Amino acid sequence: MSNGFFAYIERLEFLSFFSGYPIVYMLITFLTGMRKIKTFTIAERIRSLLPYAYALTGTLYLAFELKKWYSDYSGTHTMPGVNGQYWLLWALGSILFWIPFFSKKTMISFVHSLPFFLLLLKDIFLRMNSAVSREDLRNEMITYTFSILLNLTTLLPVLLVNLFVERYRKE
Repeated sequence: MSNGFFAYIERLEFLSFFSGYPIVYMLITFLTGMRKIKTFTIAERIRSLLPYAYALTGTLYLAFELKKWYSDYSGTHTMPGVNGQYWLLWALGSILFWIPFFSKKTMISFVHSLPFFLLLLKDIFLRMNSAVSREDLRNEMITYTFSILLNLTTLLPVLLVNLFVERYRKE
């Protein structure tokens, strides 16, 4: 296996966790901005919880990486084997959105996720005219769909925990 193959797999990992967040963010922002839905307080609550969902996605990515690095617990599959170390550090920066200081401004989480979305757009643009990379493009679109579903799914437990905490505080 070549190093290029492993770099491609790592890029797919980044895309599968983080590239769908900008679309989810824009969809939620669009829906909460509509006049009919704005009367519901749940829509604004969902929008304010988006950075926490992004942090949960980052936490899941960290767990995935730790499982991959230490799968045999021998220490041979550690950080030096990572090809995109800068991308890895940027991805792990999403965990900072658990801190209320960072999560109060929801736009910061959107801006943080944009490099992964731009990486996806760059790959699509470069591979669109290449007959050899059609399968790679198909894989990235499947990965992107998974990413959107993952980011929508992480919003659900964050919302449920938030509703539970709010209900517990009222009692």
